[in-house]
Amino acid sequence: MTTEKKYWQINTEKLVKEIKEIACKARIEEDLKMAVEPLLQNVFKKMGIDIDIVQYEKTATSFKGKADAVYGYLTIEYKLQGKLSEKTNVKKVVEQLQRYLIEQATQFGQQKEDFLEKAVGVALDGKNILFIRFTKVPTILQTPIPIDKAQAALFYEVEAGHGFQVLGPYPISSASIGNLLIFVRASARRPLFSPTCQVTRQAVSELYSEVMRAQRRHAPSRVKTFFTEWDRIFGVVYGQELEKAEMTAEETAGLYNIPADANLKPLLYAIHTFYAFFMKIIAIELVALQRESSIESFVKGLGAMDDDELFKRLAYLESGADFVDRGIVNFLEADFFSWYLDGWNPSIARVFRDIVRALSDFEPATPILEPEWTRDLLQKLYEVIVPKKLRHDLGEYYTPDWLAGYVVEKSGYIGEIGSRFLDPACGSGTFLVQAINRSIKYAEERKKVDVTDLSRHILDNIAGFDLNPLAVLAARTNYLIAFSKLISYIRPISIPVYLCDSVLAPTRYVEEGKLSFDNTIVFTTTKGDYVFPVSMQEKSHIDKFTSMMDVALRGKIEPESFEKQIRKEFNPSEEDAKLLSQVYRRIKELDDNGENGILQKKNT
Repeated sequence: MTTEKKYWQINTEKLVKEIKEIACKARIEEDLKMAVEPLLQNVFKKMGIDIDIVQYEKTATSFKGKADAVYGYLTIEYKLQGKLSEKTNVKKVVEQLQRYLIEQATQFGQQKEDFLEKAVGVALDGKNILFIRFTKVPTILQTPIPIDKAQAALFYEVEAGHGFQVLGPYPISSASIGNLLIFVRASARRPLFSPTCQVTRQAVSELYSEVMRAQRRHAPSRVKTFFTEWDRIFGVVYGQELEKAEMTAEETAGLYNIPADANLKPLLYAIHTFYAFFMKIIAIELVALQRESSIESFVKGLGAMDDDELFKRLAYLESGADFVDRGIVNFLEADFFSWYLDGWNPSIARVFRDIVRALSDFEPATPILEPEWTRDLLQKLYEVIVPKKLRHDLGEYYTPDWLAGYVVEKSGYIGEIGSRFLDPACGSGTFLVQAINRSIKYAEERKKVDVTDLSRHILDNIAGFDLNPLAVLAARTNYLIAFSKLISYIRPISIPVYLCDSVLAPTRYVEEGKLSFDNTIVFTTTKGDYVFPVSMQEKSHIDKFTSMMDVALRGKIEPESFEKQIRKEFNPSEEDAKLLSQVYRRIKELDDNGENGILQKKNT
C-alpha cells in the first residue's frame, strides 16, 4: 500500500514552541530567518508543498529592498523579537510588505489585482505574527482560523473597505501558526477545482451501472429504495418537463460513454450522486479548518486506503457524524445520495478513490479564502456535468448574482438584526447567499454588532425551503460557504435549509379509531406510524437524534445499545426513552430488510 502525507500530522503546538525557543536565542533578524526557515520547510514538505518554489532575498526593482522569503503568492519578512509589539514598527513593516506585494503584482499586468487578492504578506518576529491581504471589494477579511478571542470583537476594530487590510499582530500561538500554514499551502497550490473529466466520466458511468443493476434485481435493496423515492420526488419537482428531457438522454449518455439507449432517470441519479459527493467534500474540508492545534484535510490520505478502510471512512462521512463532530448538526439528513455505500464493490471503491485522489491535489481552504470563487465553481461544475439542453429541458436556470442582488434589494431586505428572510423555493441558495452577505455587510458598516449575535441572527432568520433534495444540499453548501467567516463563533450550527413542500402546509388530524396522545407527535408514513415524544419537538433535538440514528444504522448497532446512547445524550424520561428506542427498532427492521430510505409522508 502506498503512503500519503496527512496534514493532521502537523502539530502546531510543537512548532510554536520551537519558533519561540529560536527567537529567544536570535541576536539579529538573520539569525531568526536562518533558524526558522529550515524548520518551516520541514513542515511544508510534510504538508506536500513543493519547497523548490521558495525564493530568498528576492530583490525589488522599483525600490530598494529584498523580501526575506517568497513562497508562491506568500511573502515572509522576519523581524527581531518584539519588533511587532511596537506600533511604529508595525506600520513600517506593513508598508514594506505592501511594497513587496505590489512589486510582484506588476508582473501580472492587467491581472495585477487578481494576483493581489491571492497574495499574503507575513511578518514574524518570534513573539508575534501579522498578515496583510488585499480585497477588491469593500469587506472585512479574516484569518481562516479565528485566533483565540482576538477576532471576537471583529466589527469593533476593523473598517470594512477595499485595498490592503492588516490582520494582527497576533501572539505566536497554535492558531496563528496554523493560519500561516494554511496561507502557505494555499499560495503554493492550485485552488480547489473539480475532478478531471476522465474521473468524472468514469464515476458517473459506474454509478449508473450500479443503479441499473439494482433495478434488475428482484430482491429489495436500499439502492432500489433510495432510487424509487428519489424518482418519486424527481417527478414532483420536474413534472411534465420530464417527457421533453427524455429526448436529451442520448446526448447526455454520450458525454459519459454510456450506450445511447440509456435510461435518463438512473443516469441523472448517478450524476446527482457524483455532484452531491463533491459538495460534501467541499463542506467537510471547510469545517475541518476550525481546529487550532493541527492542520488537516479530509481527503488527504483517503486515496491510500484499501476498500474496507475507505468504505468505513466514507460511511462515517455520509452518516453526518463528521459534521456533527464539528458542531454542524444537520448538514446531512434525509440524504438520497449515500446509496453507493450499499452498492459498494471494487469498481465503486475504485471510482471514489480516484475522486478523492484528484481532489487531494487542490487547496481545501479555498472556500474560506475565496468563497465567491468556490460558489462559482459549484455552479460551473453542475453546468459541465449536466448538459445545457438537458438543464433547460428540465426547466433549470441559474439566477445571476447581480439579478438576485437586485431582487433582494427591491424586497427591502437590508440585513438588519432581527429581520427575517425566507426563500420558499431556494434552489441552490443564490438568494440566501445574498441575504447572508447583506447581514454581514450591515454589521460591518455599523461595527457595534457582536459577532455571536450576528451569527445567531443569520441562522435564526435566513431560511430556505426546496422540494429538490439535490438543491437542498447545494443550498446548504452555499449557505455554509457564505457563513464561513462566522463558523467558529457559534455552536451548534443547524443550517436552516429544509427539504419540504412550501405550498402544502401541515395539517392536524386524528384518524377514526386512532388514539391521540397529548405528549406525543405521530408521523404517518407509507411504512406506518412513528410516535415521538413531544420533548423531542425542538429542532436541535430532532437533528441530533436523526444523526445518531444514521450512525447507529451504519454501524449495525442493536436497539438496546442505541437506547443507552439516547439516555446518555438526552436524559429522557423512561417513557420517552422507550418511544425513541421503538422508532429506531422499527427503522432498523426496514434497514435490515433493505427497505430503509427517505420515508414518504402519507397523504391525508
